Amino acid sequence: MRVAKNKKKKRDDGPVVVMENAGRSFGKKVVLSDLNLDVSGGELLGVIGPNGGGKSTLLLLMSGLLRPTTGKVSVCGIDAYALSLTEAGRVGLVTARPGLYPLLTGRENLQHFGGLFGLSPEEVDEKAEPLTREFELTDGFDERVGRMSTGMQQKLSLIRALLLSPKLLLFDEPTANLAPVVSRVLYAEVRRRAD
Repeated sequence: MRVAKNKKKKRDDGPVVVMENAGRSFGKKVVLSDLNLDVSGGELLGVIGPNGGGKSTLLLLMSGLLRPTTGKVSVCGIDAYALSLTEAGRVGLVTARPGLYPLLTGRENLQHFGGLFGLSPEEVDEKAEPLTREFELTDGFDERVGRMSTGMQQKLSLIRALLLSPKLLLFDEPTANLAPVVSRVLYAEVRRRAD
């Protein structure tokens, strides 16, 4: 696995993510070991490696959805796992499979997920409206997700991750199965938000 950092946009407000000798095992299988990493606000980090190399596990550790078996992982100075239990909205995660309910509309999906974080349907609509315009999803927003293209579903997944204005945004193969044009839009939006 290779890690590439974009240092041009680094900010001086301290690291958002700190990993200290972090590792993760599943039974006897060691997936990650002795990983040390600092990621500052506005910094983009790319992880490249073979299938089974630990990329998704790394993101799950950063998101707090997995605990490290060794070492420490913190986000905004708080243990990542503890943060996921108390302030899960601080970290947004976009996966290759959008994880949306196909029988619900885009709006209903966002209202459902926003509700899990205490947002009313009206608050979700208010926060989602500028994002749906930005990602050109306004026309299909009230369409059932199962009828949306893969690109539309991925845009909706990104909007879901951005609803709570996370301090850390993680992507696990976000452009898998997307057309090159949609991939470029997604990359440009990530760069703009990091800036």
